[in-house]
Amino acid sequence: MKKLIILFIISLYFNVNIQAQSVEINPQAGYTFRSVYYDGGGRIVFNGNYTYGGSLFFKQDKYSDIGITISHMETTANAYA
Repeated sequence: MKKLIILFIISLYFNVNIQAQSVEINPQAGYTFRSVYYDGGGRIVFNGNYTYGGSLFFKQDKYSDIGITISHMETTANAYA
C-alpha cells in the first residue's frame, strides 16, 4: 500500500510538470489627465502625469493563470475648502 501511494504521488508530480506552460509579459504606459473631485464644501484637484507599469502572467493550464500587476502614477493634488 505504501508503494502504491508513493507511485501515485510521483505520477501526479510528472503530470503537472509535463504540461506546457507559458509566461506573458505586458508593459503598460499612459497618461492620466487632470481631474477635479468635489466633496461637500470643497474640492480636490488631481494634476495629471505619466503612468507606467507592467503585468506578468504564468499560465498554469488552459483555464487558469497567476498574474502580478504593477502600476505607478506619480502625481500631486491640491485641496481647497
